[in-house]
Amino acid sequence: MKVAVEKEPLFTELRLIQGAIEKKSAIPTLSYFLMEAEENRLRLTASDMELSYQSIIPAQVAARGRIALPAKVLVDVVRTLPEGLITIELVELPRVLLEAGRSSFELLGLSPDDYPIPQVPALGDTAYVLPTWVLRRAIDYTDFVIPKHTLREAFLGMLLEKRGEVLSAAAMDIYRLAYYESRWEGSSAVPDFSLLIHRKALAELKSALAADAFETVRFGVSGHLITFELGHRRISIRMIDDTFPEYRSFIPESAPYRIQTPRLPLLEAFRRVVLLAKGTPVASAPSVRIEPKDGSLELRFQHPAVGTARDVVEATIHGSPFPVYVNGEFLVEFLSAVQDEEVELWFKSTREPAAVRPVGANTMETYCYVYMPIAEAETAGVTEEVRVPEEEEDDVAMED
Repeated sequence: MKVAVEKEPLFTELRLIQGAIEKKSAIPTLSYFLMEAEENRLRLTASDMELSYQSIIPAQVAARGRIALPAKVLVDVVRTLPEGLITIELVELPRVLLEAGRSSFELLGLSPDDYPIPQVPALGDTAYVLPTWVLRRAIDYTDFVIPKHTLREAFLGMLLEKRGEVLSAAAMDIYRLAYYESRWEGSSAVPDFSLLIHRKALAELKSALAADAFETVRFGVSGHLITFELGHRRISIRMIDDTFPEYRSFIPESAPYRIQTPRLPLLEAFRRVVLLAKGTPVASAPSVRIEPKDGSLELRFQHPAVGTARDVVEATIHGSPFPVYVNGEFLVEFLSAVQDEEVELWFKSTREPAAVRPVGANTMETYCYVYMPIAEAETAGVTEEVRVPEEEEDDVAMED
């Protein structure tokens, strides 16, 4: 095997596909890249047996062949090499020579026969096609809800569904739900689908979408695998084998108490008041009191060992207001993800799911963020009582 390739595309692709490699794998060969020199191109593969990432870049191939090289070492070496052509030559297994300018490295690789066969099915003519901006928005508006660890496997991914002329994405845990909806722009003859995509695949998709400008993304299902094709890149992962909860009943259609306010000022206000929670036991769930006052909205966080933070933003109040305690970090995460200039905060009571929705109607897309308010502010050291309407119902869990 002997191949010459430009540093810039090689380094870009190595850095991207490295995300498929587990930092600590029980199978040593999974910490390696598989490199395959074919006609006028170099195929790069990384896999952890659950997720496989494959990329193809143009190359000058003097001799075809395959070799597995240590991923971290290869990325570090290519990063430091001078710009221009890099020559990769399999001298004699396991010795591989890398040369660029006056620099040269001899790396020890593995036989490609020892590398697990990657599962990256090719997509046929029946593959689904999505505009890139729709997939990017669906992931951005939902993936921040997905927990890193949970006993319920369904919560480890995003549910992507097509129902008639509507494409939707949803992610949730026991405390909150993020929902995104867009009009299906493909052929009406495309059959409906429901795919539960693991959070690791979503992370790799986000990186790939940010690396290059693609107009569309193709994807399809083969057995238990779902494969995404983004230009010269393919990402394949096992679908989550669990049933996603029936979440649509949690999405409110109306609320008696609504707060309309500019998104960015509200986001910055939340960021400021939760600063006092940093380094405390409530850092991940700072209880912020939000209360309307004379055409504005007051945010307040209090901790007995740190102090009190207060901020005010302009707001328009609809309905009969009452003070509510919310997890400030929940709102920071969501308000950072969306892009609208204004949002509406919806409340029914302090013990029912609250929501954030866009202001006004959009025929192309919409979203909803649902979360549980904090009934009392004891976690933040605030003991004052919150007055709520008499007709409140019992606590509602964000899980069926």
